[in-house]
Amino acid sequence: MGEIDLKEFISESELFGILDDLIKSNSDLIGVYDSKNNLILGKEAAKESYPISIEGEIVGSVRGLGIAKTISLIIRNYINKDMAIDSLTEEILEKYTELNFIYDMDETVHSTLNTDEAVVHILSEIKNLFNADNVSLFTLTKDGKNLVVTGSTAEYGNVTDGSYKKGTVNCSSYVN
Repeated sequence: MGEIDLKEFISESELFGILDDLIKSNSDLIGVYDSKNNLILGKEAAKESYPISIEGEIVGSVRGLGIAKTISLIIRNYINKDMAIDSLTEEILEKYTELNFIYDMDETVHSTLNTDEAVVHILSEIKNLFNADNVSLFTLTKDGKNLVVTGSTAEYGNVTDGSYKKGTVNCSSYVN
């Protein structure tokens, strides 16, 4: 988790209006403070202090009586909800990228009868997607005992130089 700027978070969300109304409608002095104890909303209050903890990190506190504890819970829950939405958004974007990649590969395979052309395109796309230096595509022989290098972006040559050599790899001990 990156550091949360509580003042920025509260001021840029609809939470500000809700908290401001709650604090102003209460007769007790209530203040919302950032992690450096700077007052960001409400009035100075030295009574009870309720920390706002996000993933084990204290990002601020609410001081006061009455509904001060409730306000700290509202802020914490709102931040957690916002972080969950951000996380789900990232996950959806990753899944979209993966699905789009699969769709593109399927389209490539079905748009050409030339296997070598399809393999080159697939290797190029995989290399770009994963920002890899080298990519190889292996296929399993029909008997399931050998892997065949179908294509590779590595230069072919001596195996000791770190590149791949076309051919088969016996994998019968790894396949049931």
